[in-house]
Amino acid sequence: MAASDDYALLYTDGAVEVTGADGTELGSEGLEKLISEPAAASTGRLDLARLEEQLLKFSQQIRLVDDLTLLTVRRR
Repeated sequence: MAASDDYALLYTDGAVEVTGADGTELGSEGLEKLISEPAAASTGRLDLARLEEQLLKFSQQIRLVDDLTLLTVRRR
């Protein structure tokens, strides 16, 4: 069972299939690394706008090729 203030991130495949300039996919491990960075959760909750910016930065594109849906659910 999740502890109080734990959250879950739900996402579409576009979040992990983002490709970098060298053609490698971010993957679930890369996404996990992004969300575990202190800046991503500086307020104690995941900043989805910042995560989207990080995904765009990884891809080095103005917009992503695939769809992207990010949703967080937090237990209080």
